[in-house]
Amino acid sequence: MPVIEDGLLIGASLRGKEILLQEVHHRVKNNLQIISSLINMQLRRLKDSSSRETLEQCQHRVQAIALIHEKLYQSKSLAHDIFQAACAPATTVSLDLTIAEIALPINQAIPCGLILNELITKALKHAFPDGRQGSIRISVDWLDASSLKLTVADNGVGLPAEFDTGRCRSMGLQLVDTLARQLNAQLEVDVHGGASFQLTFQVER
Repeated sequence: MPVIEDGLLIGASLRGKEILLQEVHHRVKNNLQIISSLINMQLRRLKDSSSRETLEQCQHRVQAIALIHEKLYQSKSLAHDIFQAACAPATTVSLDLTIAEIALPINQAIPCGLILNELITKALKHAFPDGRQGSIRISVDWLDASSLKLTVADNGVGLPAEFDTGRCRSMGLQLVDTLARQLNAQLEVDVHGGASFQLTFQVER
């Protein structure tokens, strides 16, 4: 009987922690939605287009963080929802997903989600001008038992040959570079035949 009792105690403890984690995520998401609403109130008062665009980008990132907390362990759903949120209704760009089964710890899941948000948004905004057709491909593959490769690629107009995320003035791509460092990830950019961003990193256990 002691073994059974120990098993029941462990099971109850795990369920308790799971409920607590869900409550934390719920509260964080609600607080982020409040912040997004406050930003929206400020947007109504702004007339300057440059200031509005900057604040709208800030609001989009806050909404992305809330979405990540909602879809934390559902990589396919998260990527699809980010694409839908950033996509214009009449877009001619498709999304191609090839994602392995993964369970990332929260301190890696959130940076990965934010990187997805920045790269998908950037591709939709710049890679397919004037209604150009194309696709965005997202893949997550196991390289070995502990290493992942995350790829976000498009077949759009591409990037300059001398492109460097570390020197880029775009706030979104600077954020990608910073998040990659936070993951201790190797970031590689291919500018041929569109744009491809590949991050390779060790999954924490």
